Amino acid sequence: MDEYKGFFQKIGIIGIVNIFISLSAIILLPILTKNLSIQNYGIWVQTSITIILLSNIITLGLPDTMVRFLSGENDSEKLQNGIFSIIIVVIIFAMISSVILLILAKPLSVVLFNNDYTVALLLIPIIFLYSLNIILINIFRTLNQIKTYSLFLLVQTYLNLLLILYFVLHGYGIVGALMALLISYLFITISAFILVRSFIKFKKPNLSVVKEYLSFGMPTLPSALSYWIVDSSDRYLIGIFLSIAFVGYYSPGYNLGTLILMLMYPFNVLLLPILSKCYDNNEKDKIKIYMRYTQKYFLLLAIPSAVGLSLLSHTILNLLTTQAIAANGYYITPFVAFSTIIFGLYMNFTQIIYLEKKTHISASIWMLGAIINITLNIIFLPIYGIIGAAVSTLIAFSIILVISTYYSHKYLKFNFEFRYMLKYVIKITLGSAIMSIFIVMIHPITILSTIFSVLVSIVIYLISMFLLKVITNKELNFIKKSVLSP
Repeated sequence: MDEYKGFFQKIGIIGIVNIFISLSAIILLPILTKNLSIQNYGIWVQTSITIILLSNIITLGLPDTMVRFLSGENDSEKLQNGIFSIIIVVIIFAMISSVILLILAKPLSVVLFNNDYTVALLLIPIIFLYSLNIILINIFRTLNQIKTYSLFLLVQTYLNLLLILYFVLHGYGIVGALMALLISYLFITISAFILVRSFIKFKKPNLSVVKEYLSFGMPTLPSALSYWIVDSSDRYLIGIFLSIAFVGYYSPGYNLGTLILMLMYPFNVLLLPILSKCYDNNEKDKIKIYMRYTQKYFLLLAIPSAVGLSLLSHTILNLLTTQAIAANGYYITPFVAFSTIIFGLYMNFTQIIYLEKKTHISASIWMLGAIINITLNIIFLPIYGIIGAAVSTLIAFSIILVISTYYSHKYLKFNFEFRYMLKYVIKITLGSAIMSIFIVMIHPITILSTIFSVLVSIVIYLISMFLLKVITNKELNFIKKSVLSP
């Protein structure tokens, strides 16, 4: 039981950190939407998703490769060689990508950034640093140094927030916001590299090792790109079919719905290194236990969160952004919230595909999802506007989950009865429905009334979960001991 206790302790650490990270996104929203024009906020959204897209390409799937291959490595020589081989590969590819981006800066500024050439130029060093940043921070995850990993994420997030706040409020606009990212990523990259060098010696890159890593990581690249297409390309298509202003209307409601992902994120960070060790030691029963309870507790938190965010979307957006954004984007949140639940379940099941090193299957699934998503967006956007993009995302994620679940069960038989899971889903949904009645009755419109309704709704939901026996006293005591005890 001690290893499960340690797992829950680390879940608690990352969960708390992720709450603060998500809170920073909520704080950042009014800073940008109330101080930038809707067009410039749309440019900010486009730059954000472009950074994610290109960093996924540059890192070549190596962050998860590092975790999969090196998290259980006891040979310090192999560990050091593997880590620095990955760092060198990413630096080389980031430099090549930077040259390509410099050549394409002008056309990219026209197509994506409303003819703002300065934005296109600033993206080049930002993407370079962010890509290297991802690798360096994931070293701590690989070494199971979860506190250090979490600390870097937290410092980076709030340094971003403070610098953006300073530059935007001092009138530097979208360029100032991007300068803030550049300064923040530079600081974190240097700090992380110095810390890594303090306990890992530099080793000459091993080409044979790099080849093995790339053979695992490269097939995940289509998955990452296809995921980006399903999750983010709709902003590009909205800008093309509608206008950059509609990107600004769409994004806050979308981001509100994706807050649910913070509930799955701690599990996702910890599961792969832990399951990799279990898999390598042929402890498949432990894998099933981790998978089962991860899914249960994620749904226990995610379903009521989706219901609550959907009901409060208009109020929250009205408080955090502008009336125009709230009026045009609040109905996006329910579709995205339930898409995020589906994606959270996918993240759980896809661990099995990674353990089996069948990354080409994941790539094929996401490529199919990307094709479906783009096709539906092209059909729906001209007819239904931005709600068509939200519906397209929900359909694509649903198809991806179904196929991934099939392959996961093919490689690892869970003996996981459908009726067992359905029973919990029905009870959780019932508790969420009871909670939602209170929210509808209160109909909060101010900050205080919204906070009050959220707190009371949580209490109502927890009571219903105890009464419906979804949460047992035994489970609650175990979690309390795991999180609170040293």
